[in-house]
Amino acid sequence: LPQTEARSRRFSPEKTTMTTFPPKALFAAALLAVPAALPAQENREEQMLRAVFADRARDGILANINGEIITVSDMRRETQRYIPEIRRSSGTLEEFREKYAQLTSGAVQSLADTHLLASAFDDSGAVMDENFIDQRINDIIEQDFGGDRARYLQWLRRTGSNPLADRRRMLERIKASSWDEHIVKSALGDVSPEKVRKEYEARIDEFRSDAAVEYAQIVMFAGASETDRDVAELAARLRREIAEGKTDFESAAKAHSRDDYRAGGGYVGWKPLADLSEQIVPALRETEDGGVSEVVELDTPNGKFYVLLKRIAFREAGVIPLKDVREQIENRLRSEHVRRVREEKMAELRDEYHIRYY
Repeated sequence: LPQTEARSRRFSPEKTTMTTFPPKALFAAALLAVPAALPAQENREEQMLRAVFADRARDGILANINGEIITVSDMRRETQRYIPEIRRSSGTLEEFREKYAQLTSGAVQSLADTHLLASAFDDSGAVMDENFIDQRINDIIEQDFGGDRARYLQWLRRTGSNPLADRRRMLERIKASSWDEHIVKSALGDVSPEKVRKEYEARIDEFRSDAAVEYAQIVMFAGASETDRDVAELAARLRREIAEGKTDFESAAKAHSRDDYRAGGGYVGWKPLADLSEQIVPALRETEDGGVSEVVELDTPNGKFYVLLKRIAFREAGVIPLKDVREQIENRLRSEHVRRVREEKMAELRDEYHIRYY
């Protein structure tokens, strides 16, 4: 059948690379201290949680960034929201400990970078509007605590914090974010056509493609009170009305199509011909770009389907033209340039400010 199944919706977070620090005595003693033997009556989930917070009462300094310290409590506050996910994805206590060790190392690096960026913001002479900080805190109370300030204060106490300390952290993060945005903006710019061409030629194999088509479709079949003949006549009438300009393909699809592409006016997008039903490929090949096919009648175990196809563009097997991938290449080059500039600026900040890890 021509792509009538539900489209999958996938969420793919950018992988972020965490910098793993050398083993530190404080990490071993204060963060990952686990009893030699766990009570038999504790279930797996309780064991994992106790492994993380076994020595919760102990605190200590993990890093000193230009006089600003990062403590075990700071690190725990940063990582505790991720504990449930680590717990669910860990099969053994040892796996849990390893994942948590990686998470804590990344958290310390993130906190250190935040201190550095905020310091660079201050040294630049920039000033943060205090009212903006207050509004941001109020927004968090409204969004995360249902507008209940008492719940917010309770959460702060539970995490070993207070309103003043939370406001200070919020201010630092906003300063860091602002300076990072400043770095990104300074790195952005036009990508020259020559750079795009060289990137295209250097990665030409990435732009080889099988024959593909960009198209839209209207899929119809008989309901409980309809016959196949009724649907066939409707499909033929819709094709005539589209050809005569009485309606357009998108409107007809929204009104009559019965597949998952209906809401988008029948638009399917680019698909390799190899992925399509052999029954509709000939119609797509024979139809000109911008044209609408004859009604395609499909016989299936679930009955007859009547399909109208609008061919938007067609590409034979071979190398995708540069004009079709120029924007993709430009975005890639910009992203790589921003990443390099950000890494260089962070390296400069680490050299400029005094940093000590414990």
